[in-house]
Amino acid sequence: MRWPDLVVLDLAMPGESGLKVLEYVRAKPELRRLVVIVPTGHPDPAMAAEAVKLGANSVLRKPVDFGDTVKLMTALYEMWRMAKRPSM
Repeated sequence: MRWPDLVVLDLAMPGESGLKVLEYVRAKPELRRLVVIVPTGHPDPAMAAEAVKLGANSVLRKPVDFGDTVKLMTALYEMWRMAKRPSM
């Protein structure tokens, strides 16, 4: 099975909290290296802090600044460009 390279995770999801999903992802050894980005407009800053504590790679406050998005995507591209990846 091929896992995704990136997850963009909302904290406010129907039925389950995005924090619970993040907790699940970080508890699975095969998913620990998965990049998780959390864009959030949640009014409670403790939610963003908890996402970082649980292992989010980046938290972007909504509305997301375009320049911040470009910086993040550039950093991800550089990381993936330099990583040794298995051939398929």
